[in-house]
Amino acid sequence: MATLKNITSGDQVVLRTWHVVGRNRADVHLYVGDSDISRHHAYLFWQDQTWLLRDVSSNGVWLSGQRVNPAQAVVIHPGDEIRFGGKEYNTWVVLDAAAPQSSLVPISHDGPDIPLGPYNALPAEHPILEVIREDSGRWFLRRDGRLTELNDGQLVEFGGETWQANLVADGDDGKSTEKRLY
Repeated sequence: MATLKNITSGDQVVLRTWHVVGRNRADVHLYVGDSDISRHHAYLFWQDQTWLLRDVSSNGVWLSGQRVNPAQAVVIHPGDEIRFGGKEYNTWVVLDAAAPQSSLVPISHDGPDIPLGPYNALPAEHPILEVIREDSGRWFLRRDGRLTELNDGQLVEFGGETWQANLVADGDDGKSTEKRLY
């Protein structure tokens, strides 16, 4: 799973298949609250088996010291540094550029993501929480015999912690992602 780490704060973020960076807290995946950051500043997305970065801002994005041309998406690799806007503390290093994978991402604590397969029994006090993917690609939670649908981005509580579902659609190789840019 592709991961970015802020070089100043140490915060880490696992990239979703389509990841929006910006200061509009309501609809971005990586919130950066500085005044020189656009509401939607940049997109990171999985396409043709690689991660791409696209600048859609007014104040720029830099990849390993070079300004990104807003007219084209650029490939990112482990070790690359991405700076959003002009402030050094808004620099993130690419730790991993692996393909997106369905997982539960810790929200309320530090710790590793939990990769999800077709069936997952997650430890909790009681009851045990099950995360299940149907053959149709739909995800479900089962707790106390109750089955509810699980959606991408949904928060899940278990074991006294909060997690966010990062669900990758079946067959999402990113080939149609570019159309979302326009």
